[in-house]
Amino acid sequence: MLNIGNSVSTKSRINFNPLRIKGCRMWYDFMDPTFIFSDAGVTNVNNNDSIYRIHNKAFFCQESSVALKALGSYIEQGSASKRPVWKKGIGADFNNAGGAAYLFGNSGAGGVSGSGGSGVFSNLEMKNSNFTMFLVLASDTANFASADIVFQLSGPDSNDLIQFVLKGNAPNQFIINLNSGGGLGPKITNNIATGVSMPAETALFTINCTGALGNLFYGNGRSASGSSSVTATTAVRDFSSALSTMVLGNASDSTTSFLHDYKEVIIYSSALSRDDAYEVEKYLMHKHGISIHNSRT
Repeated sequence: MLNIGNSVSTKSRINFNPLRIKGCRMWYDFMDPTFIFSDAGVTNVNNNDSIYRIHNKAFFCQESSVALKALGSYIEQGSASKRPVWKKGIGADFNNAGGAAYLFGNSGAGGVSGSGGSGVFSNLEMKNSNFTMFLVLASDTANFASADIVFQLSGPDSNDLIQFVLKGNAPNQFIINLNSGGGLGPKITNNIATGVSMPAETALFTINCTGALGNLFYGNGRSASGSSSVTATTAVRDFSSALSTMVLGNASDSTTSFLHDYKEVIIYSSALSRDDAYEVEKYLMHKHGISIHNSRT
């Protein structure tokens, strides 16, 4: 662990990387082939190779006591027909095999303890009302006629969700679920339209949850656009359950997966301060060539 390889540019490596901020629990960097594999963690991908597995830098690049609280150690796709393709300078292209591509991890494959990545998905306890997440995605369209599931994190029950969906009838807006279901009691919220759309380009999306109400989701910088209407359960979520899982795309019906490019996904298990969130956004902006409207206020 502790080797971040080629994860950031020379300039960014000197100034910042996401692990410098406490509580980084997930960091999937699809621009860094040293953490991406065409097999079960041995052979690094080359341009246009299918992705079998990608390592979570929040697990592999932090000391063991911290790494065990990472949200899994890797995500993968065992079925060759459902693997995204790695493209140099682009990331993970999920427009593969008729839209069937997705990557997932759970207690049986991609956990933080046990032989071969099995055992416990994560030793983390986290609230839907207290976390920060950054997504860098690229799309060649702004027309999402049907629901595309972009991201799903479940646990301790499969109905306890953090989920991001792009829906055409919003129109083309992100719909966010920060639900509590089976393991945490009554469902708190469902299908909240954020007012934030996915453009036909590379874009950065941030959700900063600071409580049960008024959590902020925005695209390409806080002052550009955003929603403060996303409500969340305040119950503590335990990810050591056998039902805990993380999916990029949709494992239950992969024809409704996000059919475009994933570049980077980062999660912190607390609501970042404005200054810390700004530092992560600056890092992602420079790395991915995104012009964002941003400030510390």
